[in-house]
Amino acid sequence: MLKHKDNESTEPSTVSQDAVDRLRQLTDAGIGADLNTMGGRKTDSQAAGQRVGPRISPVKVACSLIVVLSLGAAVIWPKTANMATSQLKMLGGINSLAIFQGTESERIKERAFIAAHPDDATIQFGGALRGNVSQVNAQGALSLQERAEQLRSVAKKFPGHPEILAATLRAESQGEVLVHRADASQFLENKPAPKTGTVAVKQKVSDAAAVKRFIEQCLEGERVDPDNAYFPLLRAMAHTDLRQDKDAFAALHMAASKKIWREYIPEEFVANRTVNRTMYGQAGLIAEMAISAAILFPHYANMRELSRVVAAEAIRMELQGRFAEGMALRRDLFEVSAKVRNDSTTLIGSLVGGAMLDVSRMRPGGILPVKAKQSRNDGPTAAEAKVARDINRKRFVDFATKHGEAAFADRVIESAKLGDAIRETSQRGMDRGVYGMELVERLAIGQGIGLILLSNLVWMLILGAITAAVVRSPRFVAGNRLAPGPFVASVAGIALAMVVSGAITGMSVGYTVGAMNGMTGEAGSMLPMAAIAAGLVLALPTLLTVILAIWAALNKRASFTRTITGGFAVVALPAAALMALAWVGVVYYSAGLDVQGTAELMEMLQHEGKYLFRIMGKTWPV
Repeated sequence: MLKHKDNESTEPSTVSQDAVDRLRQLTDAGIGADLNTMGGRKTDSQAAGQRVGPRISPVKVACSLIVVLSLGAAVIWPKTANMATSQLKMLGGINSLAIFQGTESERIKERAFIAAHPDDATIQFGGALRGNVSQVNAQGALSLQERAEQLRSVAKKFPGHPEILAATLRAESQGEVLVHRADASQFLENKPAPKTGTVAVKQKVSDAAAVKRFIEQCLEGERVDPDNAYFPLLRAMAHTDLRQDKDAFAALHMAASKKIWREYIPEEFVANRTVNRTMYGQAGLIAEMAISAAILFPHYANMRELSRVVAAEAIRMELQGRFAEGMALRRDLFEVSAKVRNDSTTLIGSLVGGAMLDVSRMRPGGILPVKAKQSRNDGPTAAEAKVARDINRKRFVDFATKHGEAAFADRVIESAKLGDAIRETSQRGMDRGVYGMELVERLAIGQGIGLILLSNLVWMLILGAITAAVVRSPRFVAGNRLAPGPFVASVAGIALAMVVSGAITGMSVGYTVGAMNGMTGEAGSMLPMAAIAAGLVLALPTLLTVILAIWAALNKRASFTRTITGGFAVVALPAAALMALAWVGVVYYSAGLDVQGTAELMEMLQHEGKYLFRIMGKTWPV
């Protein structure tokens, strides 16, 4: 017979003797040791004041081993170690994606780290570059001048590093050296100049001193990297901005004679990543894609403006009968543009090179181009555009052949066909590549699920350990109710700690969402997803508490405090073991995606065009 001792009275048990015997067996085994006391009921031994000593439960031992071995294997196994370690760090609020949200604490931490490595060229270079993602002014906008100044300072401190000079020139192309030659574009496209009194958009004018400094840096780049067309071409661009066209065309000719085009984009990525990895460890694909997406290419707009100035001057020469001089300018522009298209490690660089090649053959002899017919309001169809493009190409071939440049004309046509193939295949490949985001989205979902599982797992272990200690206390073993005051205070403290933990985990998920929004250009706040993730972190403990509370409410003779405490003591460890197994599976899956995506990202950074052709089953045609 079971006895109930809430008011120092006894009454007949409503539970059969078989059930009592079964509960005793479970208790002796250490399983569900408190199921028979959750409602205030006691076994005969407890009623006699005997304390049940702690016993080693085979199931609890097995569950403990599952948790320890699962977590340990995930952290130690090379394939999952980075992913598992990263998620464990996120539980403690260490997240490598936080820097991309521009949080002040992360900027302070980063600046201190960079200052501690004054003689490391890569870290100093990476620190200056990270103005792309971390340094903001009071209005929340990027401080372009500050970033350019930091890069100049690093370039001066570490001479002989062309990668630092190349990045410095790109930064200056965004805020200090801006090529605007409206006259060339108007002439090239046969557009009349704006009438007097016409309201025009004011464009920022470059500071002459800044442009001259830019030219000096280009000359330094030519000295340390003499075979590279990058530095003389950007020097030509700067001379154009100062309307020093003769010097610009001389620099263009020099660039056309160089062997390679190298912008040092991969080196910029590596320097930025070095800072990130040294501070946070190997953070995975999403963090490194965010670094890659933060690289800017402001010099491309200036390069296209330079190509228009060159083509316009060539047309003027041809209209004056100076055909050889005009074709020489076109040839120089063609040669350097082909290098840009073929050698650029980014797809946008290849496309800009292709656009410059198109400009190099515009209006041969001053003939106006044939415009594509339009059968719809939103522009010509692909077929209509092709018809006009083929006519204009033939006009250039005929003009070049007529003036003794048949070999050059053949090269132009062959290059145009290559350009068409590059544009078509690259556009289709972008949806399948790493920046198509399908793989990245699956990885982000896997990481979010894994982090939520891990947080629930940790809290179930903590709650299980606390409640296991409580159920072994003399008061609980004696069958007495727990004191409401201390119980409520303990629950409130635990709840507060769980809310803080949920907020940290939620922000980690939010940072991932924010980084992905930055890569895709989509608008949206990370806070909704962060709030959802924070709630899911608390889901299992909360759900179990609700279930146990309902059980106690339905069982009028049960004690809420004993039911909840005993229930967690019974369920927490087996639930944690199941979550540990699930977490290892998710980490394994996510780590596989991360490895695959990272390998593709590294291949893409070496030459995006070749990468896109490969995934489309083709070979880069150049």
